[in-house]
Amino acid sequence: MTSPRPLRGVILSLVLCFLGVPILAQDISALRQEVTANPSDVSAWIELGNAYFEAGDYDSARESFYEAVALDYRSGDAHFGLGLAEFERGDLPAALFEFSEVARLYPERFDGHFNRGVTLAKLRQFDEAANAFQEAINQEASDDQKIEAYLGLAGMMKRDGNFSAAAEAYGQALELRPFDAELAYQEADSLYRAGQGLEALPDLAELEETTSDYRVSALIADIYVEQDQADYALRSLERALRKAQGAADENAQANLLVKLGLLQQELGRDSEASTSFQQAVYTDANAWQAQYHLGVSLLETDQASSALAALEQARTLNPDSAEVYMALALAYEQTGQLGQVMPAAEAAMERAEDPAQMADVQFVLGRVFYQQGNYNEALGSFEEVVDAQPDNALAQLWAGLAEYQLENYMSAVQYLERAVQLDADSVEARANLGAAYYQATRYQDAELVYQLILEDVPADAEAMYNLGLALIAQNQRSAAQEVWAQAADLGYSPAQDALQRYF
Repeated sequence: MTSPRPLRGVILSLVLCFLGVPILAQDISALRQEVTANPSDVSAWIELGNAYFEAGDYDSARESFYEAVALDYRSGDAHFGLGLAEFERGDLPAALFEFSEVARLYPERFDGHFNRGVTLAKLRQFDEAANAFQEAINQEASDDQKIEAYLGLAGMMKRDGNFSAAAEAYGQALELRPFDAELAYQEADSLYRAGQGLEALPDLAELEETTSDYRVSALIADIYVEQDQADYALRSLERALRKAQGAADENAQANLLVKLGLLQQELGRDSEASTSFQQAVYTDANAWQAQYHLGVSLLETDQASSALAALEQARTLNPDSAEVYMALALAYEQTGQLGQVMPAAEAAMERAEDPAQMADVQFVLGRVFYQQGNYNEALGSFEEVVDAQPDNALAQLWAGLAEYQLENYMSAVQYLERAVQLDADSVEARANLGAAYYQATRYQDAELVYQLILEDVPADAEAMYNLGLALIAQNQRSAAQEVWAQAADLGYSPAQDALQRYF
């Protein structure tokens, strides 16, 4: 058996590499002459395969390694080289077979298990890849090789959402390379994602003092946010910003300003948040998140026209974002551009990845259908929202309004009653419930609803007028006259007309 040939470090990008001495074209020619003279020499075929591989001729390398395997199936180096050639040719199943054979024939070889793990990861067989990396770790290898295997294992654990195990793998790698700032950061980030941010905080604080990496300060901010320590988080983000500015990393500055703005929003500092988003756009106009969040912040402060420019730029920068199209649909709706809402909402629907996003899009579509007078389509959209979000008071209200327009008053009552249950302070929901009760000939219920509204808003002339209608329907003429007179005194012309009509 020939001795194993070592690998360069290979896991971070999951690309295999092969360590060998560069061989010139004339050397390849000499090696070809050697295999011609000694066609049964396994080592000669392997050396020729190595030469072709170094020259980037993977097809010829494959043929040479295949000849070596045919001569000696137990040659670990021949299988290993053939695996490398197949990998570079893009035949991952063939590469996996060869690396698996190296691992089976020589289970003590690190490189067989490790490259098997890399290939399995490329094939998206992540659980098996994790097992292969663990097998590689269990073999004799250099510290650098083991660190690469730990990184591979950590990557698979993160894909599986097992951040605790990922943190453990990074920690094992850190023991082999104690002063590696990247390993320390990755361990802390995994602990944070595993809900163990406080455990990472002491080491992160030490690391922050010795590194210019803005990610460390940003991660500290995330941990403070998780612990409801907003002031500490703001200070950490400010330190992160200074470090990103020092590195002249405009994209990092923009992303950090977005994080700062989002935190300011959570604290109710909307004007500061808007300023942060504007600074993010100014810093890096190509950061779609900055454009998107600036647009959303303008939408939330009733500046839909100003929001459109930022959101349309965000769409240009990231045409695959459901959130961007959703915000655009809202902006078009708020600016009355109903013809533009539908395409934006449909684009959001095509890109939506979870039920909550789908429901949000349906809500917008429903409102557009409603404003266009297409109440059947509107009701269909609102029903989907209600099914997905039964505790959404606004969805219940809009579904009730659609049923009302379709003259399905009993169904309207059901939706509007639920809307009032979910949001008892909504005057709009209560007023529309009163109207639905009236149309359903439930006059006493309508009377009660309008009386309750007037207890909260005594000068609501419209509620007075509607209360009068409920009273007159029950033949309570004097009571109706009295309440209409009050509404008329407030200048409500429908009440004045009612007095003339009935009295």
